[in-house]
Amino acid sequence: VTVRDFVRPMPCLNNRGEVIGREIGTICLPYEPQVEGATLYELVKASSTEFVFREVTHPQANTPYVFRINEGASEVIFGGMGEYQYSTTDVTSSAAGVEDAFVGSYRSHVIEEPIYYLSNDQIHYSDQPVLTTRFRAFFKASILPEGTVLSPNVQTRFISANDTTA
Repeated sequence: VTVRDFVRPMPCLNNRGEVIGREIGTICLPYEPQVEGATLYELVKASSTEFVFREVTHPQANTPYVFRINEGASEVIFGGMGEYQYSTTDVTSSAAGVEDAFVGSYRSHVIEEPIYYLSNDQIHYSDQPVLTTRFRAFFKASILPEGTVLSPNVQTRFISANDTTA
């Protein structure tokens, strides 16, 4: 498949036209994206009260990320060049010290296992089936110890590439 720019208008909408994100979203692409309008982050720590993300300066293909829209941007462009291949199976990466905890999906499908997902710029927990859309990502609930309850006021921290808290 020839790479084409993948554009995500902001705010992000789900397949029913509902707003699911104004500033933060997830992305997983089968090519190394050149990002315009946002900053990419990887998860480095997770607990029942806090998720911490670190800025990524050299994004890789087939890797799930969280993105934060840059001030003043109305869309995010994840550009690429050349050709790529991808399958319809999910791809995973390690996160917060847990292997295969952050999952990227190239297809729309129902996830039957408990997960954490971004919606309305917040991290939510669900133990009910959730529909994911193409080129999005989610966190397996196993990222936290079994039995851990996610606080209703979980804090999300973003750290720049030079480790300055943002």
